[in-house]
Amino acid sequence: MKRRRQLRGVSLLETMVAMLLISTLLVLSLGWVHQSFKFSSLMQQRQRQHQALLRLARQVRDDLRHGDSVTIEQDNRVLVQLPAEHQVAYQVVDQQLVRRSRSAAAPPTEDAFPLASGSTVQWDASELPDWISLTIRRAESLPELHLRVSVNRFGGATTASDPVTASEPTNASDATDGSDSAEVQQP
Repeated sequence: MKRRRQLRGVSLLETMVAMLLISTLLVLSLGWVHQSFKFSSLMQQRQRQHQALLRLARQVRDDLRHGDSVTIEQDNRVLVQLPAEHQVAYQVVDQQLVRRSRSAAAPPTEDAFPLASGSTVQWDASELPDWISLTIRRAESLPELHLRVSVNRFGGATTASDPVTASEPTNASDATDGSDSAEVQQP
């Protein structure tokens, strides 16, 4: 009786099928990883914009609460007169809300708060001289920022040696109501 000798090994066709399956899985996993990085980048950008809006809300509140008077000019620029001949101006320039501060005792400063593309800034002075409102409508599905502030609430408590400067919110209740929209209203 003749015995057939069986060779152990893999045929070329089996190797090609295995390589095809592995390459398909690799392409699918690379697409998934790419989408994950893209989503992470988008979330980081939205987080930066949200933090900038929270910082803006805090700064506007501080300026207006210490301000003696507020005027809104034709070009939607807001001027806040602070004690000790200190003046702050807010104006939209190239998708940024720019805060310019001038004082006789200090050099001029400028701080820019980036806005999402397509955002609109609206100041409401219908309640001046007591209150002023700021609304920033952001594009897409992003929440809006509503800010209503009492003007001169602290009655000029700031001195020339203690100018109002940009600051981060000290806690979440200072700037947000927890719904991802910074809605700040004073009683």
